Amino acid sequence: MKQDLLQSRLSYLKYLRVSAKFIDPCQCPRRKVHTYCQTAQIIMNQRIYCDRCGSHFNLFIKEETLCNSKLIQRLIQYFFLILLLVSVNTGFLILDGFMKTRHAAQHPEQAQELEAKMQ
Repeated sequence: MKQDLLQSRLSYLKYLRVSAKFIDPCQCPRRKVHTYCQTAQIIMNQRIYCDRCGSHFNLFIKEETLCNSKLIQRLIQYFFLILLLVSVNTGFLILDGFMKTRHAAQHPEQAQELEAKMQ
C-alpha cells in the first residue's frame, strides 16, 4: 500500500519542469539544494515547512491557465480593431454612393448616357 502511494507521488515528477539550479530552500544558513530534488522531496513528503528551522520552503509554483487576462485583453483588442476596420470600410462605401448619386443628380445627361452604355 505504501509503495503504491509512493509510486503515485513519483509519477508527478515526470511532468515537472523545474530549472536545474541551486536554491536556498528555507532560512537555514549555508544550505543549498537542487531545485528538482527539493521539489521531489516536497511532493513525496507533502510538507511545505523545513524540519530544521520551521520556515516554509522558497519554491514558486507557476500555474498555467488556458484562459488568462492577457488572452482576453488581446481578443477584445482584436475585436475592436476588426470593428473599426469594418466601420471605416462601411463609411467609405456610404461616402462613395453619396458622391455618385450627387454627381448623377447634378449631371443627369451624363448619367443617362452611362446607363444606356451599360445596357
